[in-house]
Amino acid sequence: MFNYNHHNKSIIDSQSRETLLNFTSYENMVMLRCRYNPGQEGSLLKISKSTFLCDFSCGHKSNLIFSNNVMIEPYWSKVNPYTTLCFTLIFSGLPQETKSFDLIEETPMNGAILVNNIKRNTTDVYDILIPA
Repeated sequence: MFNYNHHNKSIIDSQSRETLLNFTSYENMVMLRCRYNPGQEGSLLKISKSTFLCDFSCGHKSNLIFSNNVMIEPYWSKVNPYTTLCFTLIFSGLPQETKSFDLIEETPMNGAILVNNIKRNTTDVYDILIPA
């Protein structure tokens, strides 16, 4: 569905674009364009279905509704040494008053993703570096 060009920007095919545009008529969405680079060791990466965005100031949680180019738990994506895995996560919308939020992966496995204090912008599209 999404591909990344050499400028690290997502490209979406026309059928998927239509599906997402229809969805946005009912609900706002937040898009995270994520990059993960494990360095010299290489790694495995997965996303749990329970991953969410949280605005702790009001207690709101935005649920994961779509992922692309990364495996969903219990499956894993292999990331070779010195390579970067680029993937996209789409969440349900945040409240209008949200100023910042956290990306939280709830999973019983080690290595859960946590990115704190993502500053809200006007587009709700964010470029996120996932810590190794």
